[in-house]
Amino acid sequence: MAPHRSLRAMLVDVAPARRSEIVGALRRAGWSVDADPVDGTDALSAALTRRGWDVVIYGGEGEHPVPARKAKALVRMADARLPFVAAVPSVRPGDLSAFVQGLEPDAILAPDAARVPEVVAGVVSDSRPHRLLLAQQAITDHVAAGLAPDELCARALATLGETLGWTFGAVWRPDDDGSMLRCTAVWHAHSAGPDVEAFADVSRRVTIAPGRGVPGHAYAFRRPAWVADVAADGNTARQEQALRAGLTTAAAFPIALADDCAGVLEFFSPAIQEPDAQVVAMFATVGGQLAQYLERRRLQADESRRVEAALRAERDRAQRYLDVAGTMILVVDTEARVLMINRKGCAVLDRPEEQVVGEDWFALAIPEHERDAVRAGFERLIAGEEPSFERYESSIVTSSGELRSVAWHNTVLRDADGTITGALASGEDVTERLAAEQQITYLADHDALT
Repeated sequence: MAPHRSLRAMLVDVAPARRSEIVGALRRAGWSVDADPVDGTDALSAALTRRGWDVVIYGGEGEHPVPARKAKALVRMADARLPFVAAVPSVRPGDLSAFVQGLEPDAILAPDAARVPEVVAGVVSDSRPHRLLLAQQAITDHVAAGLAPDELCARALATLGETLGWTFGAVWRPDDDGSMLRCTAVWHAHSAGPDVEAFADVSRRVTIAPGRGVPGHAYAFRRPAWVADVAADGNTARQEQALRAGLTTAAAFPIALADDCAGVLEFFSPAIQEPDAQVVAMFATVGGQLAQYLERRRLQADESRRVEAALRAERDRAQRYLDVAGTMILVVDTEARVLMINRKGCAVLDRPEEQVVGEDWFALAIPEHERDAVRAGFERLIAGEEPSFERYESSIVTSSGELRSVAWHNTVLRDADGTITGALASGEDVTERLAAEQQITYLADHDALT
C-alpha cells in the first residue's frame, strides 16, 4: 500500500459509476483523494486555469467527450509536467484502438479501475517542490502587476489555495487601530460543497481579536499557527462551523515583514496534516513579498491623501479669495462648461453654485438673441485665432429671466505645454451704471418742464 498522501485529481469525461470505482480504488490504496469531475472542452479549459492538480485521469466517456489527443494537448499547454493518465475501459496497451483514439504509444494507460492507484503511484512524483515554486512565481507576477491591495490579497489567496490543495482560505486584515481583524476576501475549492460556502459566509461576518483563534494567533505573534485537528483545539474561532463543513486542519500565515504585520492568510483542509516546513518557509517568503507591497501602497495612499488635502486646502483658500471679490469670476473649459464660479457670479445670476458648475455657460446664462455671436467669439478665442478681449460688454439672463449687463475681461488658460485648456473671465455688473448714464443723457437733451 502506498503511504498516506493527498492527491488532487481531475477526472475528465469519466462516467459517474467508473468515477466511483477509480476514487474508491485510490482511497483503498492509501490516497487521500480530492477528485473534481470535468466534462467537455470548456470545462476542461476552465479547470486547467486552476492550479494544484496532481494528475489528470481521462475516461473518454459521456455524450460529448473531449477527443483524447485534444485533451492531452490542452493539459500539456497548461502544465507540461502534469501527468495525463488514460483510464479508457476499451483501450489496452498495444491495441490499435489506442492509436485510433489519439493515444500515442507513450501514453500512460490504466484501463482497469483497480490498477489506477498503481499507475498513479508510478507517475505522480512528490510534486510539492514544483507546486511551491509555481505558487511563489504566481505571487511574484501578481505583485508585479501593481494590483490594488484587496485584489492582490484575493488573488494570492486563490493561487496558494489552488496550488497547495487547500479547501478554504480567507484573508484577515486589521482595522485602522489594529484592535480587530476583519475578513476581506474568501476563497474555496471548486468542488467545495454548500457547507463550505456557509462557512465562508460566517467568516465574512465575524471579527477576530488578535490572539484569538488561528488567524488571531498568527497576527499577534507574527509567526505561523497550525492546528492539525480543529476538533481537539479549543481556541479555534468558528470551530463548530468548520467541523460541520468537514474542515479539520487549519493554518494561518502572517503577511509580515519583520515586526510589521499587514494581515493574515488563513487556510482550512479536510485532511489532518502535520506542519510542513517547506510550506512554512514558502509562506514566510510570500508573506514578506505581500507585506512589502502593501506597505508601499499604504505609503503611496498616505502621500496621495496628503497631496489631495493640500490641493483641497489651496483650492478652498483660492475660492475664499474669489468669493470676497467684488466682480464675477468665471472659469470654463474649452467646451464652455463652467468649472468654477465665485459667490458674486452666483448672486448676479441668482442661482446656487450647484446649478451653474458643469453647465454650458452660453446655454445657461446668455440670452438667446446674443448666444450665437458670443459663442462664436469664444470659439475663436479658444482656437487662438484672436487675442483675449481687454474689455467687452454682453448681457446675461438671471434665473428669473431678468437681463443684466456685464463688462467682461477674458483671458485664455494654458497647461504646461502651452495648450489652451479653457478661459478665465472676470465680469462687472454694469446694469445700474448704464441705466444711470442713459438717464443723464436723456435729461441733457430734454427739458423737465416741457
